[in-house]
Order: sequence, then C-alpha cells, then structure tokens
Amino acid sequence: MGIDPNTSKFHFLDSMVTPFSEIKDDEKENIKMNPKKAGLVQTDSFYENWAYIDRTWYYHKYAKNLNEFIGEILANNLDVPTAHYEPAYRSGKLMIRTPDFRVPNHTYMTLYQLQPKYKQTTFENFISLLNLDRESVLNVLKMFAIDIYMRQPDRSNVNILFKIHKGTKKISFAKIFDYTNGFDKDYRVYDNAILSMEMTREDVYKKLSNFPEFFSYLDTLSHLDMLKLLRSWCLRYGFNMTKEIEDYYQKEDEISKQIIKEIR
Repeated sequence: MGIDPNTSKFHFLDSMVTPFSEIKDDEKENIKMNPKKAGLVQTDSFYENWAYIDRTWYYHKYAKNLNEFIGEILANNLDVPTAHYEPAYRSGKLMIRTPDFRVPNHTYMTLYQLQPKYKQTTFENFISLLNLDRESVLNVLKMFAIDIYMRQPDRSNVNILFKIHKGTKKISFAKIFDYTNGFDKDYRVYDNAILSMEMTREDVYKKLSNFPEFFSYLDTLSHLDMLKLLRSWCLRYGFNMTKEIEDYYQKEDEISKQIIKEIR
C-alpha cells in the first residue's frame, strides 16, 4: 500500500534523514526579535513561525512532503523567481525554512489589497488593470503552468504577491511561494485569485489562447524527469530517496503529465 502524506502522519523528510544530511540547526543561532516590528506579520498568528538568523528572517513550517522543494525545482527550470526552501531543525523538529524574499524600497500586496473589488473576467483584463510589464505577465503564466503540473488547490489570494516600488509605484509580480498542498487527488479546476480554468483543453485554450508562452511552459514541464531532479536534490542535501517516496512521486508525475497531455 502506498503512502499519502496529505492524510497520514507520515513525514517524508524524517524518513529520509541520513548521517550525512545537510540540515540547518536554527536553535543555536536564533536571535529573538519581533517579526511584527519587521513588518512580517500583522497579528500574532504566525509569530512563532519566524526566526531572525544571521541577519535574515526565516519562515518555518512543518515538512509533511517534498512539495516545497519540487515547486522550487520547477520554478528554477522555468527561470521564474521563487522562494528558496531548505531543511532545518527548530524546536527539536525537522522543518522547512525559507528566507524572507522581500527587497528594499518595495511594499508587498495581494491582488485583493491592490484591487478590493476585483472580479475574474479575462487574463487580458487582469494585465491591463495592474499595468503589468511583459516580464511579470510571463512569470504569472509560469506560475499557472507550475500550479497545473503540481495540481495546486491552494493558490489563494494570500499566496500570490505583487511588489510595488515605493518611488515609481510600478507593480510587478513577486516571487512564487507556498507549494505545500500540491498534487491534489481530485483535480478538475485550477482556481486562483486571478483566473479560474477547468482542466479541459476547451476551457484552457478559451482563457489563454492569446498567450502561446503558457503552452510552451506546460510542454517544458511535461518533459522534465522529475525523479532525476528529486534524486539530484537528495544528493545536494544528503537525504535518502526511499523506494516508497520515489514510487509516490513517480505516480504523481504520471498523473500530472497526463493532464497536461489532455490539455495540449
């Protein structure tokens, strides 16, 4: 019987650790500072998730699967800015940490913060509304492609950020982040704050036929050797790719590539 990290207490990373695993120990160098004062959180809800280490803020989350690492791998293959993820110990538990990706002289907002009355119409209308440049448009399309490959059900408004230059007020697409809930078992609709599409060739082409780049990104992802990329990641961090985990992601890869094939 296969494993299901989304419904069981099984944690992939815990089972993959070896004596050679490269894991940061955030207990040793955690400098206590207030993430509220740094503008990282508005409430106390995620206060404990942040730690200030070596002059950098890191956000920590439990590692129930390898999806954050896979998302970063895919983003790097499409050359789109992404949050970086790495394993780390905190509070005696193996977690995933990511450095704060905000850059100076910018504020960060969600789509609904920028446009409180935004309603989904067309992708063209979204571009016009925010006056996005070509680079940002292509990066949003790359996010769409990655989300579809990963069968992402959680690309909600709070999981899409835009950065606004404090001087020019120019709006740009920020880095992609939060891939945790990917590989949904019953994936029929890709729905995010920007656009919603049924996973059919007819609806996807109806929504994005004016953007051939999106389809080339899907093609790129459909030709990646995911297991090879995951093995390379394991070598990088000294983790052991068990057969059980390899079988799990091989199956997910096959399902995702079949969806892309049906769309194309």
